[in-house]
Amino acid sequence: MEEPLALLVRSPTQRHPDLRLRARPAWTVRRLKAELRRLVPEAAGTPPTRG
Repeated sequence: MEEPLALLVRSPTQRHPDLRLRARPAWTVRRLKAELRRLVPEAAGTPPTRG
């Protein structure tokens, strides 16, 4: 079984606090974005980025 990766997600504008989370190596960008929307729902209204 693959070990989860520790990620630090930082807001470039500092509108949101830094977020630490664990992700599986098999996660896609889409899956990671879904998890971020779940953890920080108030940020979901921001325009989408490439990826």
